[in-house]
This record gives sequence, C-alpha cells and structure tokens, in this order.
Amino acid sequence: MATDDTLLEVNDLKVSFFTPVGEVKAVGGVSYALNYGEVMGIVGESGSGKSVEAYAVMRLLESPGRVVGGSVRFEGHDLLAYSQRDMEKIRGNRMSMIFQNPMESLNPVYTIGNQLMDVLLEHAKDNGVEITKQAASDKALEMLRLVGITNPERRMKQHPHELSGGMRQRVMIAMGLICEPQLLIADEPTTALDVTIQAQILELMKSIQRKTGMAIIFITHNLAVIAEICDTVVVMYGGHVVEQGTVEDIFYHPTHPYTQGLLRSMPRLDEQKGERLIPIEGTPINMLEPNPGCPFAPRCERCMKICVNRNPPKITLDRGDDSKGFSAAGHRIACWLPFKDFSPNSGGRP
Repeated sequence: MATDDTLLEVNDLKVSFFTPVGEVKAVGGVSYALNYGEVMGIVGESGSGKSVEAYAVMRLLESPGRVVGGSVRFEGHDLLAYSQRDMEKIRGNRMSMIFQNPMESLNPVYTIGNQLMDVLLEHAKDNGVEITKQAASDKALEMLRLVGITNPERRMKQHPHELSGGMRQRVMIAMGLICEPQLLIADEPTTALDVTIQAQILELMKSIQRKTGMAIIFITHNLAVIAEICDTVVVMYGGHVVEQGTVEDIFYHPTHPYTQGLLRSMPRLDEQKGERLIPIEGTPINMLEPNPGCPFAPRCERCMKICVNRNPPKITLDRGDDSKGFSAAGHRIACWLPFKDFSPNSGGRP
C-alpha cells in the first residue's frame, strides 16, 4: 500500500508476449511498493519474469510484449499513461537502469566520454538547466572517479571494446547515476563478472546509495548478493510474487516452499565437507500453458490438491508477539500451506 514514503508502486502488473504459438503470460500480477532510499531485491531463477517486470516499469517493452493489466506509479504519477516523449524525459533522468550486458548496452562507435556527456546534455534540457559541454565533461570525469575507474581522462577517450568487463560495468553504473536519479534498476549487473570484481561492484553500489540516498531495485538469481545489499526482498516464480518481506524475513523465516528450496540449494560455510546441495526437483512451468493453481505446484514437495486447482491468495503472516525482524508492511506469501497449518489456538493467523 502506498504511503508518503512510497517512490514506486507496482499494482497487479501483468505482461504478455503475443507469439504465433499463443500468449505467453510472462508476468501474472506483480505488486510491491518501494520507498525512497530503499534497496529492494527481486530474486528468482531464469524465466521467473524478473527482467520483464523491470522492462515494463521502465516502459522499454518491445513487440510482441505488452502490458495487459495493472498500474505503475512513480512519485505518484501513472507511468503507463505517459507518452513515449514523457517517458524519455524520465528515463535516464529520474529513473535509470543498468542492463545485464554492458558490451551490448554501450554504443561501440562512440567514446565513453561522448556517451556519458550525451546523457547529461540531453536531460539537462528536461530539467530546465543550462549546461556547457565543458561542464558536462567535468561531470562525466567526476562520475568515472566516483565509480572507481583509474585514469578517467584516458578512459573518456576510449571506446567500449578497449575496456575490461568490470570497467564497462562501472561505466554503465556511472551512466545510470550521472543525472542523480531517484530510482536505479540494476538488472543482474554482476552476473558476467568474476567474484572479485563482483564484490567491488556491490561495495561501490552500497557506497553510492549511502551518499545519494537513491532507491535501488536489484534484480538477480543470486541470494548471496541479495543478502549483501538489500533491505527488502521479492521472490518471483513463474511470473508471480510468491513471497516478499525484509531480508530477515526471507533468510531467517522463509515460508514459501520455493523460497525454502532456493535457500537449501545455496552452498553454506557451515556445511560438512562433501555434503551435496539439495536441488529443486522438476522443471520450470510452461508459460504458454500455465496451470490454474499455484505456479510452483508441479515442483512442490508439499503440494496439495487445492494447490493444483486454485491460485493461492496473498496473505500477510502474523506471528503474534514474535514480530522481531519483520517489516512494518508485513511478511507476505502466496501459498495455501498457512491455511492448512492454521488453527484458532495457534497464537497467530495467516
């Protein structure tokens, strides 16, 4: 539910791809609220709808993809009602996105300096600010230093192919931040990087977030990254939100079987040598022919008959007096199991 602190509110967002073989319901009713200055993680395996949902928020979906339901409100305004020109004034300015592959996102024929300055010069007009090319160049150099790029004067004159993968990712972060946005969406920005560079990028993003106070949506399949950087977590499966809450909710009180399965499949430092990870059995659902019930039902070891036939409602967990570590908005799941486990004398209610 939106409050005065809410920066972004996504309500029952639905996205479909209309293909020659049928409608692919990639996102089936996602809802969440992001506050100013909050870092939210969206986690799930490949094909869960994480990136599609983010592209819909940014209004970057291309045919055959289309938003077929729901709303996206940014700073109180409905983005789905905006024209493309209005969105161009916001994208890269008030809200920015870091894409998965920086080599494909940076233009290979322009220098790093030209691309950074172009973003600033374009949006300066939208913000009603006069800025010279020299001032834009100085700002671009400042951003490259902020993201930890050495010898930024030289890098400004280089093309993307002359930089390493880690440096290109830092350039993408600098480009996303150069207009000081209120919201940054980072779509798996560390996936293609080695663990050393990944740790540096995460530390960099945490440092910049503390300095600027911007909100971040961090999309990843890596729960270790979520634990490192996020305040709240949204767990997605099959285009649906199956669980959401604080990092403490998700890591210390996981309730949905899918979330529990994800955590069991992670390597742990306290495991005995030679102990095997526990995979989630089965294969992801066919989005062309989704079952009418819970999307995780075919793979769930605790599946009941109702799970197959009826989509579960989203409920807020109530643990009675044992509320330590739980978010004010509540720890929410979409699952029938709390109804099965609930009794009037349980001390709480689903």
